[in-house]
Amino acid sequence: VSRSVPDEPITVTLSRQGWIRSRQGHGLDASQFGWKSGDSALAILEMRTTQPLVVLDTQGRAYTIRGADVPGGRGDGVPVTTLIELSSGARVAHAFTAAPEQAYLVAGTGGYGFVATFGDMLSRVKAGKAFMSLPADEEPVAPAPVRAGSEQVAALSKAGKLLVFPLADMRTLASGRGVIVMGLDKDDALLAVGVFTARRVVVRGTNRNGREIEVALEGEDLARHVMHRARKGVKLAQKMKPTGFGT
Repeated sequence: VSRSVPDEPITVTLSRQGWIRSRQGHGLDASQFGWKSGDSALAILEMRTTQPLVVLDTQGRAYTIRGADVPGGRGDGVPVTTLIELSSGARVAHAFTAAPEQAYLVAGTGGYGFVATFGDMLSRVKAGKAFMSLPADEEPVAPAPVRAGSEQVAALSKAGKLLVFPLADMRTLASGRGVIVMGLDKDDALLAVGVFTARRVVVRGTNRNGREIEVALEGEDLARHVMHRARKGVKLAQKMKPTGFGT
């Protein structure tokens, strides 16, 4: 039975250990959000009660939760497994919300990926849908939104190699394994993907002192990483442990 849902702004939080809850309104002070001991934020999503959010698990399966179905109130919320039926052995990996037509670049740690829309990830059943085909030893990296004017894919490996190539070289699929985004050495893994303009790529990481830093690559610094899709890329010149991409 479909019930009409009032269209209200909410902020949904999902913790790394799988606790989900909603708070009324947007622009809330995230530093005031409490977490269980040893837990922390996986996703903080400003959305509306009428919108769906997608949870991607470590096996590449996509689950849909309606904003209105996320419990509010005080406390830590509820285990996300009360709202979705997680696959056996899977954990929550990522959560996000968008318009159905919003495109994302999705990829696994093994270096394969494709472009899909948020609508491609939506399903009507609690058990979700098979979205990314991943071998048992791989997990999805954080999906990267494809924004207007973005034409370059940036791929970053755990070893600090960066590869940049045209977005047009990626395939668009509704689900599956996709194509090789980045070639990887045997002991390396894909850490992050991003979609940028042709002029600038921002890499986040930590320096020797463990302090968080952002490095913007432009001009010749960026050009040395521009190659064909599926290449291994070039190690970053900066001495840093990469953690992902900035905006």
